[in-house]
Amino acid sequence: MWLNDLKVALVLQDIKKMEQLLDNIPTLENLEDIKQAKLLIDQMLEVVTQKKEQTTLSMKKIRKNLDFLNATAAQKKHKLDIFS
Repeated sequence: MWLNDLKVALVLQDIKKMEQLLDNIPTLENLEDIKQAKLLIDQMLEVVTQKKEQTTLSMKKIRKNLDFLNATAAQKKHKLDIFS
């Protein structure tokens, strides 16, 4: 059951579900189940790494756009600005 849930979480790339499953790893007694769990966990690591890279790229784009908008925004004039 746990391995099936892990497979579903991996296919759906459901990070929260993966985390929950990893927090509650059952005792696996069958060598085949242990090998399968290791393979799935390795694949999960790849998914999480990819999502992290995507998030980092998105954050950089957002920061770049914010910096551009801030640079092109009209400068506010202060009431006491005598040099304008």
